[in-house]
Amino acid sequence: MTAARSERGLEMVAKCGDWWFVDYGKDATTPDEFFEGTRKAIADMRARARRYGRTVRFALNPFIYFGSSADAALEEVKSILEIGRAHV
Repeated sequence: MTAARSERGLEMVAKCGDWWFVDYGKDATTPDEFFEGTRKAIADMRARARRYGRTVRFALNPFIYFGSSADAALEEVKSILEIGRAHV
């Protein structure tokens, strides 16, 4: 298993990996945006693996947030994502 995001790392997964933790779009603000980014990432990895005559299986590490309301939960998510972006 690997969670590569760099071009070099993605190629390594396609060439050698059995499982890949999908790198989904961190800028998504809606479920639709999240799923669209996830679909694109999986399609990209499938195409990479096909070039090597391989298939890769996928894992996802979702984060679920709760709050006193949907808006409160969304604000917490945005806050956590901003903290994460500051450390990239």
